Amino acid sequence: MKNIKLIVLLLIVCLAFTACSPDKADSDSRGGEQSLTDVTGAAGEAAETEKSYYDTLGERDFDGETFTILDACHHPHIQVNKPVDEGLNGEPINDALYNRDKFIEEKYGVNIEYIQIVGAGGCPALEKSVLAGENTYDLVVSPILGNSLNTISTRNVLCNLTDMPYLSLESPWWSKMIYENLQFNGKLFYNGGDIFLPSFSRCPGAVMFNKKLFQDYGIKENLYDLVFDGKWTVDVLERLIKDADTDVNQDGKMHVNDDFFGLVTQTNDITTGFFLAGLGVNFATVADDTINVDLTSPATLSKIDKLTGILKPVQYADHNDVMNKAFKEGRALFVVHCLETPQLNLRDMADDYGILPMPKWDEKQESYVSFINAWGSGFIGVPLNADIEKSAFLTEAMAYAGYEMLRRPVYEITLKAKAARDEESERIIDIIIETAYLDLNVVYDFGRSQTSVMNAIFKNTPFISEYEKVEGKIQKDIDKFIEAMSAN
Repeated sequence: MKNIKLIVLLLIVCLAFTACSPDKADSDSRGGEQSLTDVTGAAGEAAETEKSYYDTLGERDFDGETFTILDACHHPHIQVNKPVDEGLNGEPINDALYNRDKFIEEKYGVNIEYIQIVGAGGCPALEKSVLAGENTYDLVVSPILGNSLNTISTRNVLCNLTDMPYLSLESPWWSKMIYENLQFNGKLFYNGGDIFLPSFSRCPGAVMFNKKLFQDYGIKENLYDLVFDGKWTVDVLERLIKDADTDVNQDGKMHVNDDFFGLVTQTNDITTGFFLAGLGVNFATVADDTINVDLTSPATLSKIDKLTGILKPVQYADHNDVMNKAFKEGRALFVVHCLETPQLNLRDMADDYGILPMPKWDEKQESYVSFINAWGSGFIGVPLNADIEKSAFLTEAMAYAGYEMLRRPVYEITLKAKAARDEESERIIDIIIETAYLDLNVVYDFGRSQTSVMNAIFKNTPFISEYEKVEGKIQKDIDKFIEAMSAN
């Protein structure tokens, strides 16, 4: 009798546990809504069940307060920093952002709100708000260039991130490169990393090459092997494009609509930045709280001279036609642009293509260097009059959550699986992201020194005479910057 009672008791306990466990049919009928693990591959679950950095941050409950993020993105249809208002839409990046934000909201009792100002008006609006003493925004995500973070960073509008609590700026979810290169005298007013990823997934410079044209022209060189062996240099590029330019319609002009190119690029200072940084040139160095800009060393002059012979100005109605027409239509061996080009411009390209880092100067150069186009969005700053405790805590939590939840949808799915067409290109994407580069002169263009380099390369103006015209202005701009950093 006792045994029968025991068996009945055990059955009741088992039935109770079965009733309490989630039913699979219910979990699969959520109107298409994905769980955190659907997008992150159990990252969200791991965050809850294993000891993680959230334990170090500690428990917080903001009791339903709103955390307002200003999305000051110039091109939100290209560089996505906020999920669509409808929430999930099936796009990996959008859905990962949505789930990351929902995770933070539920974990910390906060309501994340985005205010989007498209174009160049976002950071000026933030500055106006701060100077008016308003507490409108808790965080801004923006480009650095284009009257954006570079401009307001010297106007006492943003918090010094190195002084803020909770922010672990040397952790892997923040950019080590920005922390080291753009910090001056212990001050850093913006950063990038896993909190929003367009800055690193889309903006570093890269080289794309047309595999079909290589086959058609009998070019047997394996460029991937050269990259992995450290032998992908500017001399190799120069040799491969030599005598390839052809004025197809014989109108005396090289236009992306009609002609054939060995190498096609946009004619601007971003292109010169891609190449010069790739060749190992530092636009500025910082030592002992001083900034040095010297682009006239013999080594740098040799590199500028080399690029003058390689980079030729091309004509186009729209600067994106270098990718959308000349390269995409199979009329260029190589194109140089941002890493976003395969994602945005080449997804439906008929010819097969590959991805390479910017070439090195020579085989002795230690590594490849991938200059970042800082017009791209994804960099963050904290307004000076924000609630420092709340902004710092939630910014750090969102950055760490991005590290766990955004990297796979951005890098593995969107950037590699959808943009790269071979395993070698996927490996090279890692190299490009790992060697991303910015410095203070890239951001602040002291004395318009970058423009003088562009004019020398694309307009064949003598560089030394061009540089001498701006040398005094370079130092004046540096002095103003240092003064502004001291006042901030």
